[in-house]
Order: sequence, then C-alpha cells, then structure tokens
Amino acid sequence: MLRRRYTYRKLCQEFEWDIPDRLNMAEQAVYWWANYAALRPALLEWTGQKCRSVSYGGLANMASALAGHLQSIGVTRGDRVGVLRS
Repeated sequence: MLRRRYTYRKLCQEFEWDIPDRLNMAEQAVYWWANYAALRPALLEWTGQKCRSVSYGGLANMASALAGHLQSIGVTRGDRVGVLRS
C-alpha cells in the first residue's frame, strides 16, 4: 500500500471545507448524536466544585424546546437570533 506523505504545512495549504449550500448545524452537532448516543455527555457545566452533565438527548430536548419557543413568538427561517444566559 502506498502512503502519501504530507507535512503539516502542506495539509494546511490544501485543506478545504466540504460544506453543502444548506447545513443545519443543530442536526449535525446535536440531533445526530442524540439518535446515536443519547446518554453520552454533550456538555459539562462547572460551577465551583460542582459539575453538571447534559447528555446529547437532554441537549436535543433543550434545543427543541428553544426552537418551539422561538417559533411561538414569531421567529421564522432566516431570522437572526442571539441567546444569552447569565
């Protein structure tokens, strides 16, 4: 088997993203994992010495709830939304 040797610099120079014209990041980053490994930790939230883990299934539920709320207040496809939680 022939191996093509690349240097890090050459890999960086030749790298290209293969992103479709339409991409749903929530589908890629959350819902796919929720279907594949719902109990797998997606997020770890540290508050002082306490750590809370959120699974991909839990994150998918939160994302769906947020999407439903945004839809209920009139947000539609193409609208820009910023979310800040403190």
